[in-house]
Amino acid sequence: MKIVGRQISSLGKAVKYQQMVDDKWLTETAYINDGRKHIICFASQLGCQVACKICFNGLYPNFYGNLDAAQIVRQCSNIAEDMNLSASGRQIIFSCMGIGEPFHNYDNVMSAMLALDAKYPGNKFAMSTTMPRTDLIKRLAADTRSLDSFKLMVSLHGSNDAQRKKIIPAHESMSALRDAVDYYACNTPHSYEWNYVLIAGVNDKDKHAKELAGFMAPGDFIKISAFNAIPGSSFKNSDKADRFKELLDRAGIRCETFVPDGADIGGSCGQMAAQIINSNQK
Repeated sequence: MKIVGRQISSLGKAVKYQQMVDDKWLTETAYINDGRKHIICFASQLGCQVACKICFNGLYPNFYGNLDAAQIVRQCSNIAEDMNLSASGRQIIFSCMGIGEPFHNYDNVMSAMLALDAKYPGNKFAMSTTMPRTDLIKRLAADTRSLDSFKLMVSLHGSNDAQRKKIIPAHESMSALRDAVDYYACNTPHSYEWNYVLIAGVNDKDKHAKELAGFMAPGDFIKISAFNAIPGSSFKNSDKADRFKELLDRAGIRCETFVPDGADIGGSCGQMAAQIINSNQK
């Protein structure tokens, strides 16, 4: 794994790295500096099988394989070394929120996180999942206990089964998702939150906010995120984020609106891609 390219956002807070894997594949990794901490948003797979409709890798289906634990560690270490992050005195968040579904490469992702924790002690970890396998939640609750700081983010994006299934084809059921997160909350010291990307005319109506409020449990926190543009997508970012938040606030749901950094360089959620360097090398 080696760095072969960089793109810097216009605001200077985000950098999208292109990294070569085994001289054959190209993956992308994001670095974000929010002024308080460093965030390395790393890929767990080359492409993705989940095929979310709000993601580049879902709109243009591609899955070339899993990254192994050593490749994930090297991917993160390359950026930490390139940015000399250890010398900054600020915490690093190693965030498995890049390309791929970590639950589809669970063993390698967990091994990599534990290795990164040993290599860079005192830092934080996060994982974003659509949770296509709710049965893995028991292992996650147990396996992350040795980490000082870990946050689970569950991508929701729908307020009911039919709607979520259209956006995330691998969706199981809202009830199974709820049961899994409730188990996690009761069996781990770590935090969790939901993420809901707001799409104009799809999941941003008042009735969706009310449905979502009914799904939330006491103690839940949800991010109402902006949709990041993907070439060829018919989806558009909603202008109803403030209204949506207001309805959730009224229902007593803890929430915030969120606009990620790096969208101008294709380095935000759903925008990063895995590519084949030479299509003849498969």
